[in-house]
Amino acid sequence: MFSAKKPASLKKWIEGDCSGNLLKLYLRLLERGSQSAPEEEKAEQDAKALFEAGEKKLGTNEQVFIDILTQQRAHVERVSSAYAKAHGKPLEEAVKAEFSGALKEALVALCMPLPKFFSGKLMQAMKGLGTDDWHLIRIICSQKERNLKEIASQFQQDHKKPLIDWVKDECSGDYKKLLVAVLENFA
Repeated sequence: MFSAKKPASLKKWIEGDCSGNLLKLYLRLLERGSQSAPEEEKAEQDAKALFEAGEKKLGTNEQVFIDILTQQRAHVERVSSAYAKAHGKPLEEAVKAEFSGALKEALVALCMPLPKFFSGKLMQAMKGLGTDDWHLIRIICSQKERNLKEIASQFQQDHKKPLIDWVKDECSGDYKKLLVAVLENFA
């Protein structure tokens, strides 16, 4: 587990590489410490604040999105659920409509449930001509002891074919054997 205080070099690297609201978002994520679990009422208030800062008005108050979506994942998931319930569509759709570029991608990653997010990224790595080996390996190996079971289930739900079958079709050789073994043991 990382401490709330990150190495100065990471912060300096981010400050040198990013700007504007994307910089604010990344710095907020670095500075975020442990927070108590918010109540359901707070999630509903935050969902309302996001609607009022985005879809309800002309223009977007980016800072409201940054402040809310950089909170602990459990709270953001409650906010996403409350948003969908109150407004009839997923929060990530609202984010996609309100933002663009790298900030949009970062905010979508923060507000989507992890299995859904990684399911989409895995499909993106395997669809079309060629396979994005780096992303495929990174996701499967980094999530093997965390969320791979849920990701594989979500992948099958989203794409109507098991993740392991996609990997078998897209990969070959020892690389294929390794990924299939990871999926057999952890998904």
